[in-house]
Amino acid sequence: MELTDDVRNKLSFDAEDFGMPVSQIGSPTVEHILQTFAYLYSRIGVEEVAKADAERFKSLHTGKE
Repeated sequence: MELTDDVRNKLSFDAEDFGMPVSQIGSPTVEHILQTFAYLYSRIGVEEVAKADAERFKSLHTGKE
C-alpha cells in the first residue's frame, strides 16, 4: 500500500516517540504503582439501588421502621 504525501506528513515516528524501559522497579513499589493505577483508572459499574430497596435494607440493619 502506497502512502500519499498527506498521510506521510501526518504519520511519522521519531526515536523520542517510543517508550522503552530505563530502569527496573522492585517489589513492593511496583505493586503500589499498579494498585494506584487500577484504583484511579478502573471502575466496576453497578445498577443503582431502588429507593424502596435501600430504605428496606436500612430499616433491617437499624431496627427502625
